[in-house]
Amino acid sequence: MRLYNRGFISITLLFGAFISAMACFVSFTEYLGYLGISTQAIGMILSFDALASLVFQLLLAPYVSNGNARRWLVLGVLCYATALVLMAQAGTVWQFSLLRLVQGCGLVFIQAPLVVMLIEFIPEGRSGEAFGVFTLIRLLPYTVIPVIIDLGVQQPGQFTTVLYLAAAVSLLPVLAVFLPKGRIPAAVAHQATGLRSVVDSFRSRPVLCLQLSTLLLFCGYSSIFYYIRAYGASVDLKNPAIFFSAASAAMILIRVLLLRAFDRYDKVTMSMIGMAAAMVSYALIPQFHQEGLFLGLAVLLGAGWGVAMPLQGAVLFDISAPEKRALNQNIFLAMVMAGFFVGPLFGGVLISALGYGVFFYAMAVLTLVSVLLMQQARTPSPVHSEV
Repeated sequence: MRLYNRGFISITLLFGAFISAMACFVSFTEYLGYLGISTQAIGMILSFDALASLVFQLLLAPYVSNGNARRWLVLGVLCYATALVLMAQAGTVWQFSLLRLVQGCGLVFIQAPLVVMLIEFIPEGRSGEAFGVFTLIRLLPYTVIPVIIDLGVQQPGQFTTVLYLAAAVSLLPVLAVFLPKGRIPAAVAHQATGLRSVVDSFRSRPVLCLQLSTLLLFCGYSSIFYYIRAYGASVDLKNPAIFFSAASAAMILIRVLLLRAFDRYDKVTMSMIGMAAAMVSYALIPQFHQEGLFLGLAVLLGAGWGVAMPLQGAVLFDISAPEKRALNQNIFLAMVMAGFFVGPLFGGVLISALGYGVFFYAMAVLTLVSVLLMQQARTPSPVHSEV
């Protein structure tokens, strides 16, 4: 089976369309402030989506299979689009909080089935390129959509139009239900699932180490996402916001350049090299306050992320038994979401108590542990039944 088959291309593009709808929320904070909602309440509203996504990703992962993925996908599309339409009419803190919970559920009900369906169309030996493309498509909307929103939304009150448009776009993933199923063994297509399958998955040392490595890597990524602007302002950098833009550009470029290499060389080693680049960047950020060096570290950090992140998913694909691949990938997504929940929380405590210097060094240490855990993700065979 070729990698760029109809199923792989269709699901990847539909997932990209859905991520575009998610990226539209770049101006959501300003819209809530425009409605007179306090900063503290805005923080609570924003957190409900992430919390619901994390909880439901963990709960749903064991129960989504190739046999029922399409039904979950339809439910997810309806939940997500409905939440966005009602959000355009909401006005109180509790209305927004409730709808963000529904939105988070919808996100999981769309994301988990799409991942299960995507696994059907990835051929053996092409996981590196497959996850490189998939994560690239996931990243691009967050680079393009905010620019479009900034140009098109002149007043915060116009964000309701964005919500309606995003709701329409979020309906597109339902088209995936019309795709034929990929070439998978019958035993995999109707595998019995349940919470016990999660426990069984974590009994594999390589899988457990890789999932923990993912959690720690994304703790660092999410913390930088939320705190780099404030750090840049604290050391009087003229345009600290450009740091994450430069890092994102490096992530995209490195994935484009190395797509084919991801399957030619050892994936674990390449991922560890990427993490090491990120670790060095974290440790050096407090040492350099000049604009040029600051941006140079952003590029190094983005290149490290750009290599490490897709290869973690690819390695997980390789070390998982065919009947466990979809489950393990959805647990992987839960670890990513947990990183976005734990990272900013842990980072905020460190910054408040000990300052930015300790914060960046702590991120470097977490990434070092992530490297060591990734080293343990090697396995002699990609299809051990216990995995």
